[in-house]
Amino acid sequence: MKRDVELTCMECTDNCKTAPNICLQPHNVWIGEVEEKDVKDIFKKYIL
Repeated sequence: MKRDVELTCMECTDNCKTAPNICLQPHNVWIGEVEEKDVKDIFKKYIL
């Protein structure tokens, strides 16, 4: 899985109102107001 997932810290995306944000590529899925408790479900839904 380490070869398939890359974490990148980005500069301003002009989405402060919904921060923190996650962008999943290559599908260009943006998810806002992400909390630590959400990450597992997001990973299951979009990555696995």
